[in-house]
This record gives sequence, structure tokens and C-alpha cells, in this order.
Amino acid sequence: MKLFVFLGNPGTKYEKTRHNAGFLMGDFLQKKWNFSHWKDEKKILWNSE
Repeated sequence: MKLFVFLGNPGTKYEKTRHNAGFLMGDFLQKKWNFSHWKDEKKILWNSE
């Protein structure tokens, strides 16, 4: 089992800024490695695969 943690700030104010570099990397790897979509639960995005 592997755990990847991608940190960032919520909201449109920080969208596509250096403050969301972790979220951007997570989205990039999701597409590259063909993971299922992230699930949003209690302010946490996670993948159950």
C-alpha cells in the first residue's frame, strides 16, 4: 500500500497558484496513472483504490 498526500488551500482564491501545488500534482498524477476520481469527504480528498 502507498499513501500520497497532496496539500493545498481550498477556494478559488488559491486555484492554480503555488499555494495549491500539491493539489495540482495530485490531479496530474491521477490523469497520468489513470486513477479513479478523488472523493471529497469532510474536507479530505481521497482515492479508495
